[in-house]
Amino acid sequence: MSASARNLGEVRAFTRGFLLAMDWAGQAPKGDLGERVPQLADEDMNSLYQSFRALPAESRKSMRITWAKRDTLRRVDEATDLHPSWMKEALRNEPPALFLLALGELSPDLARSVLRDLWPQIRPKQPGDAVADVRPLSPAHAGAFRRKLFAPYVHFADLEREDELHPLLSFTGAEIWLMVQELGRCEVEVLAESGSASVTRLLAGMSPTDSARMRKWLGLPQVGDIGPGPEPETNADPDLERSTAYIRASFSIGGDDNQIVGLIGLAILAEALGSRPIAYTQAVAQRMSYDLTRHLFHWQAKAATALTGKPVDGTAYSADFVEKRTVQIRECMNVILKARRKPGRGEEA
Repeated sequence: MSASARNLGEVRAFTRGFLLAMDWAGQAPKGDLGERVPQLADEDMNSLYQSFRALPAESRKSMRITWAKRDTLRRVDEATDLHPSWMKEALRNEPPALFLLALGELSPDLARSVLRDLWPQIRPKQPGDAVADVRPLSPAHAGAFRRKLFAPYVHFADLEREDELHPLLSFTGAEIWLMVQELGRCEVEVLAESGSASVTRLLAGMSPTDSARMRKWLGLPQVGDIGPGPEPETNADPDLERSTAYIRASFSIGGDDNQIVGLIGLAILAEALGSRPIAYTQAVAQRMSYDLTRHLFHWQAKAATALTGKPVDGTAYSADFVEKRTVQIRECMNVILKARRKPGRGEEA
């Protein structure tokens, strides 16, 4: 196979479909294609199209068959891993008739979850608001409705497979939460072992209750209420200062120990995602609680800004720092991937 054919074979499913459509229509891509179709903004569609058209007719036919066999046809709702809270947020303010139409196009489990939480608020308030005339959509209209309903969400096949964090896109929401809890726990351990002035500043800025909880996590003796005091005269470690900033932010959001530790880990994940397309953050977020991941988007945006060299909260990030965070995340991902492969009870090791 030629180099050009090999490159064509590696393109994303969406790009493949667009190439086939252009070839069928006999039209080359125009210069503003990336503006009109944002999913293709990073693709050199003209070169890909020319490479495809340069192949012999039989090779093009063979490649069309190969591509068609490679892509399993699935409904868009089946191909999108979505936490119910995201669909609840999307449908919260819709009129009853449209809400019921949407429910008919969701998977049974997702529809039940959305109906249980939202119908008491959305159901008709007046007799004249009856929705008895709502009928199922035709197959063609149903497909278009589903595509519209799920358009805001990321479909994982369109993301870069070569990225070090790509295995994360196979994780369930529960697995992602376990991973960020492990990241948060490790971050607290690093801070505890540092014995640095950053710890002193962290505790001094906390309420007595939060300070006592933090001291317990760090394995420090309880010394009573600690009020704000003068900061030690020392050069702060930038990495530790970032950690304490996220710990403060996590405590301010609140929750039990597991929630706060998970939020700390979520902040670390956001730092690694800051150097990647926002689609990666969306792909992770949409499998977790909508309210929880508002913080992930906020921290990812801060990290993305800091990576441009513009200080955020007094510090800028470097590529080396992002790589350090990526290594931490990859190690935690591997723990979960190994747990997946561990034989269950009654199975051979």
